[in-house]
Amino acid sequence: MLKRTRKVKKTINQKVYALTKCSPSKNWIYHFLEHHPEIKLGRPSGLDPKRAKFFNQTAVKKHFELVDQIMIEYNIPWENVYNMDEKGCQQGGGRGQSRIKYLISCRAKNHYKFHSDNLELVTVIECICADGTNLQPGFVFSGKQFSLEWFQVDSRICVSISPNGWTDDFLGAQWFRQSFIPQATAQNQSGKPILLTFGGHSSHAVDEICQLALDNSIHLYCLPAHTTHKLQPLDVGTFGPFQHKWKVWCDTVVNETREETPREDFLRVYM
Repeated sequence: MLKRTRKVKKTINQKVYALTKCSPSKNWIYHFLEHHPEIKLGRPSGLDPKRAKFFNQTAVKKHFELVDQIMIEYNIPWENVYNMDEKGCQQGGGRGQSRIKYLISCRAKNHYKFHSDNLELVTVIECICADGTNLQPGFVFSGKQFSLEWFQVDSRICVSISPNGWTDDFLGAQWFRQSFIPQATAQNQSGKPILLTFGGHSSHAVDEICQLALDNSIHLYCLPAHTTHKLQPLDVGTFGPFQHKWKVWCDTVVNETREETPREDFLRVYM
């Protein structure tokens, strides 16, 4: 932490000198922050230049106007508006470090904790409704086969496999047909059309999904390109916190049992 603070101070001092041609004092940054409580030291997240370019006021306004237009034209109530997204989840929690801090000895030169190196991928498909409810999720495991009894948690959950754990056109259509349509239809109390919003992944709008949507009064809406980091509700409000919680869970299990979470327990733990 001390090294990080020194690095931040050094970076800011250099910028101050470049602007004023004067070297700031040792405690200048702290005095500056005291006089400007609306500012704090922070580390920004990385942002793809394409996302920065396409996420703008014009694009966002057009997006909401189009959604509003579709809902009015087809008389779609908010309780029939859904958002779906998928998240790749590594069974060992991923390589990144969690933000949890520990009390450690000042005498020890090195500090370690157990961490799983299992990078096997599971894709989680979630779907939420604008009224705050959610449908049962879908899962895509990597491999060639699995035992069905591992995943008998809820009959509405769609479980599939692929060589790499990612969805493809076939699996996307399978989720739409076996999971989304039955659940969304069962929740449709008004009998009015349904709207499903999603990102631009190719497996989200294949011909079979489009035909199934037409047959079941479901309207498909693809979010604007390179804007899902802000406009995708699941990406912003669900999968971010989940990724952190999953990493904490995996690290806790490994440190307490010296073993990683078994593949057959993934659904039970997630649910």
